[in-house]
Amino acid sequence: MRVRLLVGTLLVALLMLGVGGVAAVRIQQNVAADAQERLFAQANRIAQLIDRIDTSSEQLTRVQRRVIEEWRRIADYEFLEVGYLTASGLRITTDNPQILPKIGKLDADRAIQVVQVDGEDVNVAIRIVDNSGQEIVIAIGSRAGIIDRELFNRPMVVATIVGLLAAIGLSLLVSQQLGKRIDALSDAAGAVAGGDFSARVEIGGSDEVAQLAESFNDMAAELADAQRRERDFLMSVGHDLRTPLTTIRGYAEALDAGRVDEDRMPRVAAVLHAQAQRLARLIEDLMLLSRLEAREFTMRYEPVDLTAHLAEAVDVLVTRAEPLDIAIKSDLAELPVGETDPDRISQIVGNLFDNALRYSPEGGTIRVSLTRPEEHSARISVSDNGPGIDSEDLPHVFERLYVAQRYQAVRPEGSGLGLAIVAQLVDALGGAVQVESELGNGTTVHVTLPWRE
Repeated sequence: MRVRLLVGTLLVALLMLGVGGVAAVRIQQNVAADAQERLFAQANRIAQLIDRIDTSSEQLTRVQRRVIEEWRRIADYEFLEVGYLTASGLRITTDNPQILPKIGKLDADRAIQVVQVDGEDVNVAIRIVDNSGQEIVIAIGSRAGIIDRELFNRPMVVATIVGLLAAIGLSLLVSQQLGKRIDALSDAAGAVAGGDFSARVEIGGSDEVAQLAESFNDMAAELADAQRRERDFLMSVGHDLRTPLTTIRGYAEALDAGRVDEDRMPRVAAVLHAQAQRLARLIEDLMLLSRLEAREFTMRYEPVDLTAHLAEAVDVLVTRAEPLDIAIKSDLAELPVGETDPDRISQIVGNLFDNALRYSPEGGTIRVSLTRPEEHSARISVSDNGPGIDSEDLPHVFERLYVAQRYQAVRPEGSGLGLAIVAQLVDALGGAVQVESELGNGTTVHVTLPWRE
């Protein structure tokens, strides 16, 4: 990680330095072009002065020399020479010429050439102008060159070295700091992977790594909480399994020892049957919840008359509630036939009814309603007048065994997993479940499902 970061930063730095180098070269080229244009412009001005002079050779040569000497003095040129193009070639009029005799072939009216004078390079700007039919060659030379490349190259080299060293230093600093933070995250992740969910990462700041550390800490806290809930769940399940098993084992030992009278046999059989059913229900709910949480189940959608489907379930509920002295009141709206999984609907409604029966006291009332709050949704509501649920516990009612562990049911039969199963089934159907309750005033569970004709 650190090596990749270092290499990446260096590559970016080198790329920026390369771009700067290209820009410097372009600047040199532009400055050189501007300098050439200035030399050519000065050559034109000299030609214009010569153009005003009488074109006779003697007059031209005499005045020309004065003009050349004056311009050389004013402009501080090392070399300023003039000549003429004739049929036989270049005729130089400057005394003691040093650059014009050495220039190459003149193919254009302006050019830059390099010649040797006393073993040194001299940059020469050559301009050919027409003076009343006579082509005048003006050459301006300098040993210093068109531009001083040292003026550009030296700062560029220094800036390159300083920039590269700064990039290396910054890369090392950043990679070291980031590496420490990543190492802390990696160590904590290893601890969590080993089962230590108390591991946390202390990273300050507000950058992406700090946000990642915060998310990691949240994840570790959730895992620790999930581990705690799993442990509590297993302890509760173990207790719930132990109760019917203890009863069954006790009666089995009594039967084996012949301590049960014949007239008590029907009652013993009823108890064994009830405990076996309770055990089977608990195991069945555990397996169902496990499949739901693992998404290892299928949905079978088909046209369903939800009103008639609920009416049948309410009839069964009435039969179960009558011996318990619990009244059932229903208000089922007529909904059009829609597509859903009838078996999953039955499981949802069955668990809601079981939960209401467990917590409704004798003489209590269970209310069942079916409404259509929106055009494409259906809502099933089941209310009881049991002990209710504290507002602080409402966010947790769909956790496994949460309600069963904290609220004493009027009838303890059941696995305590009903609301958790309902939440998973409703989610699988694309719906939502909501609980309204007030301590001492009963509970209402609303299940809202998508419903299209």
